[in-house]
Amino acid sequence: MEIRMNSSEIQPDKEEAWKSIQSKIEDKRQTATPAGHHIYRLWKWAAVACISLLIGLSAGLLFNSKSLSYRTASISYQTQNGKSFITLPDGSHVWLNANSSLDMPIRFGEKTRQVRVNGEVLFDVRHQPDIPFVVQCRSFDIKVYGTRFNVRESATENNTEVTLLEGSVSIYTEENEKETSLTPENTAYFNPATNRIEILPADTFLTALWANDKLVLEDQPLGKVAEALEAWFRQKIIVASQLKDIHYYRLTIRDESLDEILKLMQKTGKFKY
Repeated sequence: MEIRMNSSEIQPDKEEAWKSIQSKIEDKRQTATPAGHHIYRLWKWAAVACISLLIGLSAGLLFNSKSLSYRTASISYQTQNGKSFITLPDGSHVWLNANSSLDMPIRFGEKTRQVRVNGEVLFDVRHQPDIPFVVQCRSFDIKVYGTRFNVRESATENNTEVTLLEGSVSIYTEENEKETSLTPENTAYFNPATNRIEILPADTFLTALWANDKLVLEDQPLGKVAEALEAWFRQKIIVASQLKDIHYYRLTIRDESLDEILKLMQKTGKFKY
């Protein structure tokens, strides 16, 4: 959003105004009586005051025009219990998980595309080499080169992680301007205990699973099903070791709750939870 004031087009014709006032003064002088000299002096001071006011008004409007010409507004997207999908002005795609937010200007600048995130967000960024895409997180910033990646910030701990699905990104902090490059199928994890960024291998399928419209599992053992459910619902699930490779399942999950799914699986798998 741009706020413009076209006051720069207001250019008072000071010479014409002065001529008009002088003409009126001459008329008054020709018909002036001794008492009229006082009127002449009043006209003179009024003329000076008028021109000063016009000049001051013009300068003031021009100053305000410059200060208000390009004032950029921002917008914030927030989710509560559900997930949301957004298309950014540059054509990039963003998925917001539950209890997450994205802050950004209504219109990107000419030199950078910068956003701020909180919670969990999946990006599919459109490649524009001349206009870098930067994601500001709680613990570090991400410089994006046109790629697909997932950002996750813990709500209870000071943990931040970015998992690269495809493409290329680099990570950097305010304390350390040196960038850390990240390759696909790896996670950059900020460890608050050491105040350092660690690179760890990642299961990208499970990482990005939450952003899908549905979860489809074909003949998977209980252990793999539990991992998928954990990623889908973002809730820790512990399976007894003797049950992980038995009881294969075929499931399609859309809006069902975790409790509903486990109750259904319990009937065929003969397990307790």
